[in-house]
Amino acid sequence: MRAGLPVWRVALVGLPAVGLAWLAFTAAAANVSRTSDPQRALKFRPGDPLALGMLAQSHMVGTAVPARRPDARMAETARRAIEGLAINTPAIQALAVHESLSGNEAKARRLFGLSDRLSRRDLATQLWLIEDAVRRNDVPGALRHYDSALRTKMESRQLLLPILASAAEDRELWPALAPFVNAHNPWLNAFIRQALSSTKRPDLLANMLMHAGGLPETDDLRPLTEELLRGLVEGRYFDVAQRYYLTLPGASARVLRDAQLAEATTVARFAPITWQPSALEDIRGSILGGGPGGSLVLSATFSSGAQGFVARKLLALAPGNYVLQARQAIREESQNAELRWSMRCVDTAGQVLWSTSAPLKTGPQLVRGSFNVPDGCAYQFMSIDGYAGTSPFGGDVNIDSIDVRRTD
Repeated sequence: MRAGLPVWRVALVGLPAVGLAWLAFTAAAANVSRTSDPQRALKFRPGDPLALGMLAQSHMVGTAVPARRPDARMAETARRAIEGLAINTPAIQALAVHESLSGNEAKARRLFGLSDRLSRRDLATQLWLIEDAVRRNDVPGALRHYDSALRTKMESRQLLLPILASAAEDRELWPALAPFVNAHNPWLNAFIRQALSSTKRPDLLANMLMHAGGLPETDDLRPLTEELLRGLVEGRYFDVAQRYYLTLPGASARVLRDAQLAEATTVARFAPITWQPSALEDIRGSILGGGPGGSLVLSATFSSGAQGFVARKLLALAPGNYVLQARQAIREESQNAELRWSMRCVDTAGQVLWSTSAPLKTGPQLVRGSFNVPDGCAYQFMSIDGYAGTSPFGGDVNIDSIDVRRTD
């Protein structure tokens, strides 16, 4: 990191040793050489302003490795092109680069501003303006040019989205990012996907989204919200997970204190804050109707000999004494089939508060136990694991009437 620069400035430019804009200039010059031959065109039409503009643009890089120094020939060629055709974006851009490399930032800024007004689709212009805005500590300005580039050039996303996703973890940028997050713009989905795939701090991503007022509630963004919620729990950011969950449409403050199989506690997109049945290949769980009095049932289908995770749910029970009870049954008798129930703290020690193994029978059986939640155990996982027994046909298991109540 360059000494004296705020973290957000380095993060938002992303490639301080190379320069964002220079990558695009190089690509643009290469594109010119592939699609046209300005030197050849000038042989047939000397002074052609568009060919002169293309020629000036090709002189920006000169070789495969940019010289990054002023080029008087380039500047003169660009001026000739502009004299012949005032609205000549390649020539204006070439002259702007010359002024920037000559240290005339004010002139370069005016020329790139003109290039921007003529064509917001020019990636090199947008990237130079991003760097310029960052140098001037103009965060909203830099993000406006990010927005222009990301909206108009798909190829910009591979370069810009990783930089923006990393920069979004800096709290100083959150106020300026908010307008782009809580309005559904065409690059928002790709940005959140990039952030989810690259971040090691999902709590910062969640806090940024909450600061912005949350993501739009749309079908394409809803799975990303669910992925972030799971990432917060898996990353053990439980306080942030709870706060983020409570900002989502359909969330209920009671869910983290309720283990029952009810409508609010079985919303699949909020798992594992709500009940999360197994999706393993040999143990398939689901939430069904048809329980006692029309209640819900947690059903699991085991392959022959299968054993492992059946379901789990995150809880935030206050310190105190509790009793747990539930009913379980297997459709067909299977020797040694059982469910293993447990309640444990999710702090670093993972203290087991209560556990039991209950054999599975064809008739409903009551599972019951008591436990104490100590101070410092702010969150708990209630887990159900199982074994289908020796039946060659596996087994279908039903669980219902789960209830956790405080007794003191």
